[in-house]
Amino acid sequence: MNLISENNHLREGLKQAAGGGGGVSFDVPRTVHEWPLSRAAMPPAELTAYDVRVDDAVILEGWRGEAFFTRFFAEGALPDFAGAVSHLNAITPPASPSSSLPDASIVVPIYGQLAYTLNCLESLFTHSSRYSFEIIIIDDVSPDESSRYLPHVNGIRYHRQPKNGGFIKSCNTGATMAQGRFMVMLNNDTRVVEGWLDEILDSFILWPKAGLVGSKLFYADGSLQEAGGW
Repeated sequence: MNLISENNHLREGLKQAAGGGGGVSFDVPRTVHEWPLSRAAMPPAELTAYDVRVDDAVILEGWRGEAFFTRFFAEGALPDFAGAVSHLNAITPPASPSSSLPDASIVVPIYGQLAYTLNCLESLFTHSSRYSFEIIIIDDVSPDESSRYLPHVNGIRYHRQPKNGGFIKSCNTGATMAQGRFMVMLNNDTRVVEGWLDEILDSFILWPKAGLVGSKLFYADGSLQEAGGW
């Protein structure tokens, strides 16, 4: 069986498995985890050494994200963007660089999805690091209220493109604005866990010839999306 026919065979099998409907993709199946933290509504009172997993911080961060959405963007209610911005501004912003330039520039390209952007910013604001960093939001002419609310968030640099140019154009614009020694590209539908930036930048100490380092990416329930790279 050649590659073309095998590909068609796999697609037909996936279509039948989905009941003949569309929307089928070749995504890696998501694993159902069998440890207490992944099934709990909150951390169990006691976890044995065999219950603790290396990436449990991901699940805890996922809960924090759910709490943020429940508070400001509850299903069936009007989104409280102003309340979310006030919440962010009440958080002590990331420390300013000790020198004139930050160690890292975290560039977040966006197009709409203001709630996700504010959620991402909350995780960045509550994240601590040995490295100084700046946060740059590149708005690719979002059709929602991003341009109304994001300029009022303290501790970020907000830039709205003159016209919609696509994701790559936004990345390049962010790169021209970045002042840090390292540039970190971050999607706005993510949250970061404690120690995230330290691990990324420390990688260049371990592998000084590396040109690019990628994070491990997880779904909110702790299942693995991508294992990163360098």
